Amino acid sequence: MSRIGKQPVQIPDKVKVDIKDTLVRVEGPKGKVEKTFAPVVKIVIEDKKVLVTPTEETRFSRAMFGTARSVIAGMVKGVTDGYLKELEIQGVGFKANLKGKQLDLALGYSHPILMESQSVSKSQLQTELRLKLKAAISS
Repeated sequence: MSRIGKQPVQIPDKVKVDIKDTLVRVEGPKGKVEKTFAPVVKIVIEDKKVLVTPTEETRFSRAMFGTARSVIAGMVKGVTDGYLKELEIQGVGFKANLKGKQLDLALGYSHPILMESQSVSKSQLQTELRLKLKAAISS
């Protein structure tokens, strides 16, 4: 049995979780997300906690047991806090610039790398070498 899978996922006050068979919907202040899991796991809500249990004793069900719990915990975190990644670019001549909604990266290639920040809600350039990316789940 998975040690991760045995731990319940706490549901914060601002989050609403709906479970229909193997479909899990999580809705919170930052958006909503849904995921369908394999039918080898049973997902239930008890006392503001999501509990995941395997339905059979196969290798696949034991693997999906911990995976489903981790994915549900990530879904809850995504709709409450969102995600933050702090990047530091290291290298001679490496730098990053923000041009409107585009992130311009000079990473040693013969051409600049332009990234559209459609899914990233806020990009902050602290210096040319430090970058903070915040993302929230879209509705």
